[in-house]
Order: sequence, then structure tokens, then C-alpha cells
Amino acid sequence: MLSQLLQKKHNKNFQVYDLDGSGFVELAALERCASNLAKLRN
Repeated sequence: MLSQLLQKKHNKNFQVYDLDGSGFVELAALERCASNLAKLRN
């Protein structure tokens, strides 16, 4: 079982990738996040 801190971290990370709030992480959302991260690195 996860500690409360880890559970909060996992929930926050999930919210970052669940862009439309549907409760699911779609491939398009992951691609958009990856693209945004890549732009930040450049």
C-alpha cells in the first residue's frame, strides 16, 4: 500500500496527463505532454 504522500504524488501526476479530466490518459494527451516537455528542454 502507498503512503499518503506517494498517493498524493501519483494523483497529481495523473491529473497532469489526464488533460480533459475524463479519468483516462489518452495517447494524444501523452503526446501533447511529451511535446511540451521537449519544447521546454530546447
